[in-house]
Amino acid sequence: MKKILLFTIFTVSLFSFTIDEISAYGSPEELQEKLASMKNSDEVEKFEKQEIENKIVSEETVSLEKNITLSEENKIETKNSSSMKNFVFKYKNDNEVVRERDEKQIKQKDEELKRFGDSFFANQNSANLDTIPIPDHYRINKNDVFSIWVYGAKSLNLELKVDRNGNLNLDGIGAFYVKNMRFDEVKNNLKNKLEKTYKNSKASINIVQTTPIQITVAGEVQNGGIYNIPAFSSIKDALVIVGGISENGSLRNIKLLPNGNKKMARSFDFYKLMLDGDKLDAEYPLQNGDVILVGKSEKSISIVGEVQKSGIFELQKDENLQKLLSLCGGISPTGNDKIAKLSRLENNKRVVKEIDLNENLRLQNGDLITVFPINLNQSETIYIYGNVLRNGERGFYNGLQLSQVLQSEKNNFLKNTEVNFAILKRHNRESFSDEMIPFSISEVLENSFDLELQHGDEIYIFNKAELKESPYIYVSGKVVSESGRFQFFKNMKLGDLKKFIKFKSEIFQDGKRTRISLSNEVKVSRNLRENVEILFLDIQEDTNFELQPFDEIVFFDKLEREKPKTASIFGQVLNSGTFQIDENTDINKLIKMAKGLKQEAYFEKFEVVRYWVEDGERKYKVIEKSLSEAMEENFQIQEYDEVSIFRIPNWLDKETVKISGEVRFPGEYVINKGDTLQTLIDRAGGFLPTAFFRGAVFTRNSIKNLQKKQLESSVRKLKNDSLYLLSQPKSVGESEGEKLGILKVIDSLVAEMRDFEPNGRVSIDIENERNFLLENGDSLHIPTKIETVSVIGEVLNPNTFFFENQTEIEYYLDKSGGLNHKADIDNIYIVHPNGEAQKYETGFLFGFGSEVETGDIIVVPLKIETSSYTNIAKDVTQILYQLAITAVSLKTVGIF
Repeated sequence: MKKILLFTIFTVSLFSFTIDEISAYGSPEELQEKLASMKNSDEVEKFEKQEIENKIVSEETVSLEKNITLSEENKIETKNSSSMKNFVFKYKNDNEVVRERDEKQIKQKDEELKRFGDSFFANQNSANLDTIPIPDHYRINKNDVFSIWVYGAKSLNLELKVDRNGNLNLDGIGAFYVKNMRFDEVKNNLKNKLEKTYKNSKASINIVQTTPIQITVAGEVQNGGIYNIPAFSSIKDALVIVGGISENGSLRNIKLLPNGNKKMARSFDFYKLMLDGDKLDAEYPLQNGDVILVGKSEKSISIVGEVQKSGIFELQKDENLQKLLSLCGGISPTGNDKIAKLSRLENNKRVVKEIDLNENLRLQNGDLITVFPINLNQSETIYIYGNVLRNGERGFYNGLQLSQVLQSEKNNFLKNTEVNFAILKRHNRESFSDEMIPFSISEVLENSFDLELQHGDEIYIFNKAELKESPYIYVSGKVVSESGRFQFFKNMKLGDLKKFIKFKSEIFQDGKRTRISLSNEVKVSRNLRENVEILFLDIQEDTNFELQPFDEIVFFDKLEREKPKTASIFGQVLNSGTFQIDENTDINKLIKMAKGLKQEAYFEKFEVVRYWVEDGERKYKVIEKSLSEAMEENFQIQEYDEVSIFRIPNWLDKETVKISGEVRFPGEYVINKGDTLQTLIDRAGGFLPTAFFRGAVFTRNSIKNLQKKQLESSVRKLKNDSLYLLSQPKSVGESEGEKLGILKVIDSLVAEMRDFEPNGRVSIDIENERNFLLENGDSLHIPTKIETVSVIGEVLNPNTFFFENQTEIEYYLDKSGGLNHKADIDNIYIVHPNGEAQKYETGFLFGFGSEVETGDIIVVPLKIETSSYTNIAKDVTQILYQLAITAVSLKTVGIF
């Protein structure tokens, strides 16, 4: 898309200089020279000041000096009296002042040049085909549904679908081939056949359901392809469905190829529909198999300016300038209908020339024609711009004086108008240059200066903010809700400023809310010619201190200027810590600051450590009192006191143990000091007959923590062994892969140990060991009797077997298929249900000292083969042994 800027509004803020700078130039000629140099250099910048967010609207009343009186028209934005009172002193920065003025002026916007016709396809509405009668030229397709109504001597009402062969089958009459036949032809044939078959009857034929047609849309379209669309759809409908014409496509060269046949192609021009309302081309009905081909636009011409419709128009080969003017609606009433500008590419260069709009100029693709407004320089007008309610032209006649215009425009001036300086811009028709003539509005209205105007003169009225910075007071500080600039006014006092500032009562730091309060101390920074004067004032005593423009005021939090007094409280309170106190803080208030006492607080005694400084040395004493008496007497707290609230003697936190399994009342029990395991068993109602004492599992948290430390130590040892192995060269006799094999075992074992959670089990003889003291968190589980023996590890068939009164380990090893080649025969062991492990001792001919009992698990470990690293292999074997015993001992009683 091309974007053409039609009009530009002159911005008076180009003249970004002060009155003092203007006075340095004695004559209008010197001032004009200075303005010209600024305009042609990088010195010219838009008038901008640092923008500090302030939401309070300033309604300062600006009095025009001497003879200027503002009318009620200046009060464009009115505020109710309450808001005026609250926000009158809020500072408004320069950009806001200028922006407020600009918002009151009428401006013309940029126009985006678009191709004529593109918006047509944005409307996705289509005709309701259910309300359209079936046209006679419609050609029948398979799956169309006919409604056949016979009435009279014979009554018949049928709905028949055209089958896949294109036939319409009527019972008792026969099949009619109807595919691709015109509807009027089929209707007449069926009607005649039915009325001949059924004497004295009439027939009505209609189509109640049509089959979608399939068409192809190709060429310069947004989304070409094959589409299934409703029957009776037109070319227009199809182009809307595909999203319209592409950027390079033609609206005037759209071809329809019936059933894809190029020889039968016909062209359509959509301009006929969009300009004349001629629907014949656009509404041409489509048939199944048709192809729509959109060609490229061969001649696109842009026209902008003073025409009825700006845009990009498509011309056909034999159409030229006059056709273009017709398409765009002609020249507007304010346009120049004689001369226009033509911009054209010739020999890879952009050429601009004037053209006669009355000639039928031959145009080229890509031409841009600009139609200018009528030359207003010849009109009898003058112009006024800037800080006025209504910008634009004014009437002119010979002899018109500047004073006459300003007198009539007084009520048109906006607030904050600069009355000591304005500019008259005049075009010198002899030198073909512009002159800038400065003048004072006040002097003109006092009749001390005047000037005869010429037609075309432009008068620029300035807002004060465009020439010099508005005076303000800058306010900041932690306690100020919104730091920033506040409007300064004459005779403004410190107390006046304080009334219109909103102060905070709390702040959030590190996720915590902290109360703050305003300090009486105020810092005032004042810029003098040679230095900065800093004053510290008291807001109460110096409330009438007179402020000056651009003073910087800092308000403080009381804690910033005064160190707070604190005291601490510890022990049996809900929130121990150090708190801010004052001269009225007693023990009750301090306890309240700490969220109150705990239930176990001891009221007979508490302790205060009190500090003071004497002879340059910090000293302290300890005060012991009854807490209840101190609370009744409102015992006073002093700065730096440290208060300790004690716990009631023998007050203990609740300690619990658990018992589960084969007892009468399993559950969690609260214990006291001195309770034993027997006490717990008695409270649980004793054991059930099904209790399996050999499988009792007793766990303790302190043992669990010890096991964790041992496990961590073993992990460190294995890692050290791994590092040692990596650092060693291959030794004599070391087999290939021996070191790598051990490293893999170590890595696997370390990973397993990281996931292993110690259980804290203590092996006990529950029938004889019941008198030991319980600890918080102890747990006892009594399983049911186990009637099996398990064999795991390096055997051919690890399995579980019923105990058969066979106590020899070889019996169960044989039932498991015997040992495999990886078994460590020297380290076979039995894990008993009570957690104890017993190594299987082998003699010359048989094992001894290892009898198998019900519930046992026989473990055959993996043998680590090594000839060079036997010590490390022993470490690994030992750790594997310990882990296996821990895990297997719980498996025997069904916990894992």
